[in-house]
Amino acid sequence: MPAVALAVLVGVPQAVVLATALRRAAVAPVVAVVGGVALTGWVVAQLPLVGWTSPVQWAFAAVGVIECVAGLRMRAARAGAPGVAAGRTGGTVGTTTGTARADRPRRS
Repeated sequence: MPAVALAVLVGVPQAVVLATALRRAAVAPVVAVVGGVALTGWVVAQLPLVGWTSPVQWAFAAVGVIECVAGLRMRAARAGAPGVAAGRTGGTVGTTTGTARADRPRRS
């Protein structure tokens, strides 16, 4: 039963997050936040059984939180939030500066 619960509550949502992110689907940011919350919730639910002594718990809690933050940043970048879409947050989320575009002719 624990393996089935792990597959359903963690494996399936993470597979959906991966698939939507790779396809760059419009719902990818929301799916990433939901997947991150599900993963973090699973880790929190395991705390009474496993505790925080296992490094795996820390690692997956961090992955869940990072996934939530990444989803929120993607959503803000797609919505055109000031600072995020312009790349002024220290990252390159939402920017295409420096990338080659095959559909545009090169300037002479």
